[in-house]
Amino acid sequence: MEKFDPIVEEEKPDWILIQGDTTTTFISALIGFYYKIRIGHIEAGLRTYNKYRPFPEEINRRLTALLTDFHFAPTQRAKSNLVFEGIPEKNIFVTGNTVIDALLITLEKLKKDKSMLQRLNSQFSFLNSKSTKLILVTAHRRE
Repeated sequence: MEKFDPIVEEEKPDWILIQGDTTTTFISALIGFYYKIRIGHIEAGLRTYNKYRPFPEEINRRLTALLTDFHFAPTQRAKSNLVFEGIPEKNIFVTGNTVIDALLITLEKLKKDKSMLQRLNSQFSFLNSKSTKLILVTAHRRE
């Protein structure tokens, strides 16, 4: 955290805008708290209410909420979670999901830009083969 000292001293930000539920998100909120810089949190209010699942994301979410000034919740349910936890409604904004928004924007671009669609079809033509067997693996990095 001490590496942020010179940055905060030089930039003197009015706000720190953070996204997600990683340890970096939580530490960024903590830095904002220490320096009395307002915090905005994108993806606020997502909860399982089991501090170990997912680990460590759930505890990062809850601790971040305590330090956040404005909460940008992806859904009404996320907003309800924050209200349940005592966050004033006036500090919560339902903004939608950035991942879904990015997907919808990309789909719109593909509909309008036929050359982009052709390039993608060419680049990933192997996916059209009926003999191709695929395994999809996703991973979330731990910090």
